[in-house]
Amino acid sequence: MGEVISIVSGKGGVGKTTVALNIASALHKLGYSCIVVEGNVTSPTAALYLGYLPAERTINNVLKDELSLEQAILTHESGVKLVTCSLSLADLTSDYERAFDMIKQLKDKADLVLVDAGAGLDEEARMAMLASNYVMVVTNPELPAVIDALRAVRLARSLKRKVLGVVVN
Repeated sequence: MGEVISIVSGKGGVGKTTVALNIASALHKLGYSCIVVEGNVTSPTAALYLGYLPAERTINNVLKDELSLEQAILTHESGVKLVTCSLSLADLTSDYERAFDMIKQLKDKADLVLVDAGAGLDEEARMAMLASNYVMVVTNPELPAVIDALRAVRLARSLKRKVLGVVVN
C-alpha cells in the first residue's frame, strides 16, 4: 500500500504544481510508481502542464459514475500518471468525501500518491491534508508567501500530519 503526500501552499503561484509533477517524474525515473491527483478542484492546472487540453477523462467522470477510477488515470508520455479534474464550471463539485475515498483507493495502485492541493488554506487544502499521511509545503522567497507557508505548516500539524519539509521555489 502506497503513501499519500499532499503538496500544499498557502499562496498561489509559488510553483506547487511544477514541484508535484517534477517529483512524480523523478520518482518514475527511479522505478517507483506514482500517481498525481489534482486536488485543485476550482482551478485545475496539472493536466494543462502535461498537455491535456482538456483532459478527456477526469475524476468528474468517476463522480458521475461514467468511468471507473482506474479508467480515469491518465498516463503521460513521460510516465507520470495523473487523475485530474474537469475544466468545465458545470462540473464543479465539492464532494470531498468521495474524493477522499478515491485517494484511499489509489494508495493500492501506486507506491506514492501526490495530491496537488489547491492554493490557499481553504477546505480543498484541508481535505487534501486529511487524505494524506504527509504534507510538503511549497513557497517562494517573498514575505507574504513565507508567512502563508508557515500557516500551512501550522494547519498540517493541527491535523496531526507530518510535514516532510518546505520547498522554497
